[in-house]
Amino acid sequence: MIVKDGNRTEENNGSYYPLWLRNFVTAAIEPLEDGSFWEKVSARIVITSSINGHPNTSCARAQFKVGTAAVNNDAFAVICFNADGTLSSVVRPGYDMEFHDQRLFGKKRIAYRYVDDPEPGTNLVGQVQTLEKMDSSISISDLPPFGQQTPGPIKLIPISQDAFETLLRQPLNIVWPPVHSGNTSGKLSMYVSVDREGQIREAYPLNSDNAGLQDAARDQLLKVQLKPAVLQGQPVQHRRTQ
Repeated sequence: MIVKDGNRTEENNGSYYPLWLRNFVTAAIEPLEDGSFWEKVSARIVITSSINGHPNTSCARAQFKVGTAAVNNDAFAVICFNADGTLSSVVRPGYDMEFHDQRLFGKKRIAYRYVDDPEPGTNLVGQVQTLEKMDSSISISDLPPFGQQTPGPIKLIPISQDAFETLLRQPLNIVWPPVHSGNTSGKLSMYVSVDREGQIREAYPLNSDNAGLQDAARDQLLKVQLKPAVLQGQPVQHRRTQ
């Protein structure tokens, strides 16, 4: 992907843009992912840690509802900053990234190492190898062309619970295993990502009244088939927190 002066060109292959890869690309180009999100939620400073009396990091935490008006659950987001004002980490549904090894590049401090923990036991690290200034006289049309390209970028759109249910090929019916400990009733919220062909490719638990049931819900969601979602005549990848 090349972005310059608001113009963008990219090469895409396959029917799915994995969340882990998307997160690293987003972190490098637009670290907050969606700045308007933090304007919509009521975030408040909850942590201020210090070393020898000097500020080290400060974090703001937000709590909000996901789901529908009839059935909803709490979800959480946290954003942290270093003492010098640079971004330390962002955690929110569908996007989780730590920013390390900040170095000066022009007038900005840029992270050279990115860390993502999408699920327990999985630790992904991205490292910037080369960062250099582009000649301002070069336009995108002057750059070497990509190979075969899709018609425009792969779009990832959030959809409502009602829209998600209309795309289901069969009614969603989770079969719960026997509960050996913890709550026998309550709520479980999952973040799901669906490819352009209608297959749920990733599912991550967000909040559950019984964490022991998360794996069962996730395994069954990954087998769910949906009709492809279409936007302006093109199939799109979509996501839903439910």
